[in-house]
Amino acid sequence: MIQRNKTNSRAVRFICKLLIKNVNKNFLNKIITPLKKSRNSLIKYFYYFLNSLIFEREYIYYLSRNQFSKSIEKKIEWAKLILNFSDEEYEKLTATHYLNTINQNNMKTSYKINDYVENELTNITNISNKTFYLYGPNTKKLPNIKYKNCILVLTKHIDANIDKFQDSILFLNYHYYSTKIQNNNILKKEILKKYGKIYISSLNPIKDKEFEHSKMLPGSAIGSSMALGRILYNLLIKNGIFDCIIEGYDLYLSKTPYSKYYPSLMREKNNIFNERLCVKSLADHDPLYNFLIVRNLINYINCIKSTDFLKILNMSQDEYLEKLGKVRDFSLLK
Repeated sequence: MIQRNKTNSRAVRFICKLLIKNVNKNFLNKIITPLKKSRNSLIKYFYYFLNSLIFEREYIYYLSRNQFSKSIEKKIEWAKLILNFSDEEYEKLTATHYLNTINQNNMKTSYKINDYVENELTNITNISNKTFYLYGPNTKKLPNIKYKNCILVLTKHIDANIDKFQDSILFLNYHYYSTKIQNNNILKKEILKKYGKIYISSLNPIKDKEFEHSKMLPGSAIGSSMALGRILYNLLIKNGIFDCIIEGYDLYLSKTPYSKYYPSLMREKNNIFNERLCVKSLADHDPLYNFLIVRNLINYINCIKSTDFLKILNMSQDEYLEKLGKVRDFSLLK
């Protein structure tokens, strides 16, 4: 097994990145094809990592041209490469979950898979008496007080009085936590006082013991869950089946996906939304993968008073991607 933090492994990655930038695909294939059956662990890692970069480049190429079906084909090939050649368990778990998610939605990959996430969800038997109000990034107004008997769930610290709600939960991603919260003791005290519970979505250690790690869905370079999927997954695992109201989540189908009430790192100082950052984030996480993750999780949830959101989830994957391609400018990935 290759230790990826060792000098020789870092050298392999450096060489592969140079090759992917400067050499065309046909020549790359001539280089790596003879290496496929090598028993040398470093050569096998070279074969695996360079192939991963090739699949990633091809995925981005097709995505940037809104050729979604071809981009998905490349992801499926990439996932199979991971299962056959990676020696990292987290990469294999992500590839497994990716293939299972695609399989569940009639895109058969002819691959036998045992997905621990699906096993977890199907084994949930507890029924919660809680109702969660998920206040999303594109809500056009402040949290609706008519849902005051619910537990308010947010993904950013907002400038609004939320005292009248039954309780509140704040889910923060690691990037927001590390840039805005970690070294700001005043803000840290403010949010700890304001919210009933705060979770940080992170694979990295968190210095602040007052915050909890959220349970993470599998994630790696091939794709990972965005905020809504992580929230639904955590609430299910911690509470069992529950009622929820979902407001302000449109899965990036609005031209400006973050309202003025939502503090976003994708909004520049002049208050202009950075589309390039948005499509880069979508590409890194994989928009179809996230659409399907959320759609699968909703099967275990009683989603109420969420007409606009359910209209999106009732789209076919082709309908969703077609609409997404008309709204988002994936050509900025070129």
